[in-house]
Amino acid sequence: MRILVFIFLCFFLAPNLIFGQITFHNIYSSNGYDKGFGIAQLEDSSYMVTGSSSSFQNNSQGFLLHIDSVGNFISSTNYGGSESDIIKRVLYKPGFGFFLAGTTNSFGNGSFDALLMKVDQNGVLEWQNSYGNLGWDR
Repeated sequence: MRILVFIFLCFFLAPNLIFGQITFHNIYSSNGYDKGFGIAQLEDSSYMVTGSSSSFQNNSQGFLLHIDSVGNFISSTNYGGSESDIIKRVLYKPGFGFFLAGTTNSFGNGSFDALLMKVDQNGVLEWQNSYGNLGWDR
């Protein structure tokens, strides 16, 4: 029996304690339909999460959510216009800011054009462009 306990401790429990990952589960939502899509980890081990949410307005807005390394809320910024906008991916460049990619029904030709945005380290929108034709360009 002692040998089984020793095997369990050495091969199953110890690796999880030594190489275990810190995990968390939080809900960052209001009264709307909220969905996360992309995530990037920053140098300080915090995270930037992208997605869409109808908590800001009646139509969905793209958002950039900043949480710390253990999942505590830091800040959130929404982007978009009067129609549905979704941010699906975030690319982080240290010292430069974030590139956000998604779709927009608010800008350009409408009908879910591709959307590319650049925001600074604080989430302030520097520029945005939409790409597409009259049909859906998701």
